[in-house]
Amino acid sequence: MTVLLTADDIKQRLATLHSERLDAAIPTDEPSAYRYVRPFYSTYESIVEALENPDSRIMLGLPAIDVLTRGFGPKELIYISGFAHSGKTQLVNTMITHNLDKRILFFSMDDPAEMILLKLACMTSGFNADILERRIRQGDEEAKVALKTAAIDTFQNLIVVDESLGLGAMTKAVEEARTYWGADPDCIVIDYLELLQGNSFSDDASANVKAKSQSLKRWEIGRAHV
Repeated sequence: MTVLLTADDIKQRLATLHSERLDAAIPTDEPSAYRYVRPFYSTYESIVEALENPDSRIMLGLPAIDVLTRGFGPKELIYISGFAHSGKTQLVNTMITHNLDKRILFFSMDDPAEMILLKLACMTSGFNADILERRIRQGDEEAKVALKTAAIDTFQNLIVVDESLGLGAMTKAVEEARTYWGADPDCIVIDYLELLQGNSFSDDASANVKAKSQSLKRWEIGRAHV
């Protein structure tokens, strides 16, 4: 029997053959004796994983930015910078509301957990913050239900640690979060960098930020950061 192949058939078969050869060339055993060196083919795998599974990445919830950045994922250190009261924490809160399925550990070294809950409840329920607080003080059941729903249901994957900690204590908090969830956090938020404690940091503001950034990059927990 004679089989006739079109030009497209031939191109497809050649592409498949080339792909199979590339797959066969990738070693199956990862080198275990190295700490800093990794095979370059693992870079290809991480790119494909990110592009084929965009839902696994953290998006800020702002389409114009998310389209350009494609979100962020494990081992990526993301900075949100700006003047005081310019909306940095609000951007983080927006990110949280758009990633309700993600396990987020929020180190809030500035705002208490209660304030974060009030803000997130208002963002998801449509309540004005002043009105929500006033109605709760007045014993309004609808307002209390909105706040309770946010804490128990809507943001069940969120953990807020509202203490100013150093990296050692934060590592312990990450381990506690893993135990609580039974899984790794998908994202770790630190708000904000200047309040990160440590005895080795200098008093100079710019040098302090640089030293703390370097410490965060060395912080070996293998997850995503903000």
